[in-house]
Amino acid sequence: MPDLEKPMTVCHELSHLSGFMLEDEANFIAYLGCVESDNYAFKYSGTYIAFIYVSNAYFDYGDCDVYEDIINSLNENVKKDMDYHSNYWYSDEVNIEIEIGGEEINMSDVSSQVNDNYLQMNGQSDGVMSYDHVTDLLLSYYSSIKC
Repeated sequence: MPDLEKPMTVCHELSHLSGFMLEDEANFIAYLGCVESDNYAFKYSGTYIAFIYVSNAYFDYGDCDVYEDIINSLNENVKKDMDYHSNYWYSDEVNIEIEIGGEEINMSDVSSQVNDNYLQMNGQSDGVMSYDHVTDLLLSYYSSIKC
């Protein structure tokens, strides 16, 4: 995975080890741990990943104008990170195709399906989509802060 994701991922997994099993909760706790860190790489990782979740929600819910405005307002270095991040996850390095019985199978899709089934069998009915629910927690957290 890209280096900028590693601090957030480590904090996410440590959240699980601390007993927070739901993916959205682990993501939110990881975000808080990262942004409260004294380490710039952790702060950036947490902020960046949270931004990806929130901006994807704008895009997924069809608010493309707001999404485009947000993306266009970003610092050029952040845009480069986004391009690198996106290119990595769509690269052949991640999306390995194998042939089984004459059929091409994407191992990333298989891995995602296994994780989806695992999460559902362990009480997270939304499966891999439960990671995205961190957006609701972020919005709730920031809407409760009075300026």
